[in-house]
Amino acid sequence: MKKLLATILALVMALSVTTISWASEVENVAQTTKGNTTTQYSSLAEALNAAKDGGTVELLKNVTLTGNWTTVGTETEPFKGTFDGKGYTITGLTIPTSDNEYMGLIGILDGGTVKNVKFASVSVTGKNDVGTAVGRIINGGTVSGVRVLDGTVSGAKRVGGVVGSIIADGSALNCTNAATVTGSVYNVGGIVGAAYYTKTGKQMHITDCKNNGAVTSSGMGAGGIVGLSAANVSGNTNTAAVKGTEVGGIVGEQKSYGSVTNNTNSGAVTYTSGENTYGAGGIIGWLRYHGTSEASAYEVSDIISVTGNKNSGSVTGGNDAGGIVGTVYNSAVIMNNQNTAASFSAATFAAGIVGNYQTVETPAAEAPAQNKLTFGSNTSTTPLEQITAQCKDLLIYTNGNPIIEEVVPDPTPEQPPHYYYHPTTDTKTDTTKGSPKTFDAGVGIYAVTAVLSVTGMAWTAKKRH
Repeated sequence: MKKLLATILALVMALSVTTISWASEVENVAQTTKGNTTTQYSSLAEALNAAKDGGTVELLKNVTLTGNWTTVGTETEPFKGTFDGKGYTITGLTIPTSDNEYMGLIGILDGGTVKNVKFASVSVTGKNDVGTAVGRIINGGTVSGVRVLDGTVSGAKRVGGVVGSIIADGSALNCTNAATVTGSVYNVGGIVGAAYYTKTGKQMHITDCKNNGAVTSSGMGAGGIVGLSAANVSGNTNTAAVKGTEVGGIVGEQKSYGSVTNNTNSGAVTYTSGENTYGAGGIIGWLRYHGTSEASAYEVSDIISVTGNKNSGSVTGGNDAGGIVGTVYNSAVIMNNQNTAASFSAATFAAGIVGNYQTVETPAAEAPAQNKLTFGSNTSTTPLEQITAQCKDLLIYTNGNPIIEEVVPDPTPEQPPHYYYHPTTDTKTDTTKGSPKTFDAGVGIYAVTAVLSVTGMAWTAKKRH
């Protein structure tokens, strides 16, 4: 009898354990809809894999991941569907490998969407194209409303807190990052590592994002929002420290196309080391254009516009430092920007808005090759004595290159903008804020305060190539 009772008790206990395990397995965390069919899954990975070729995945609750995550969406089978987190949180996304490319929750997002999801306690490591939500975006994919709450993201090239890279066509919108982001080679950003290359009829957008996580690149291209960019970068905010070479509070390097508009930086920007020290800026480190060797990769190129940005973060540069842009090559529109940093410094060139304007390269595209810099309505409160460099100025150090100064405020259809060619050929140092200049443009008398460096002719040997 005792043996029978023991056997029955053992069976009851086994059934009890089996029931608990089964109940845990059928606790669904996500559902996938394809056509008129909706299927619920207890595994987020299964739900995402079911929608790789199209369909919508929705989270049903907060999810805590255990073990190491296997990225969904590869080069041969990219993710083309929609993942909607519904505002829920994924905790514990862990990718430990440092050898693989396209690392993130989604590896390659091909025209699909990732939106409305939070990530907590992330630990994402890869080689190239590494981001918490997506490793790489192609063909117009969109990442929006993603919040990375804490953790670390690291890799070699193209490392971003949210997205590793965007190629020619895609968007990162209304995202935030508080994870620490580190790259051992180049192109590291708080939101996107790199948004690069251009195609006819296509554009990239990084809009209304905020970075609160420290960003460090061991090499070129470190930005509070994006490391390397040919995108339209607008309405973003960075509050964290950014370190690297070609380093900016918002963009590390803006190349060949796009615009940088209405962004705000309060984080400290610091050049660390490296031979190619082309600029450190409160908003952009280096603004430049591609040469003939990259003409096929940049099908579209135009003069880059930098307008309406605000910087209050300190800038410590290598060769160059600027309150808004460290170094500008060839052509740009620099208008209505504001710098209020207490101080900044560099070895050679520094100024309140543009630290160093150069025309030493020859862009492949016709428009930027004109060497046309339009400059106006920019303000800087950093005193000249708080700017440390061999060649410095309150607003822009031109190296003796001519610029176009816009002087007509608030254009209307009856009163279009007027541009005035302002050559700078004197070799005398400008150490004053200047006084208003007045002129008759046929529509009235306008006043403009111009503070332009005229000392560069004596330092042409120090130009960087």
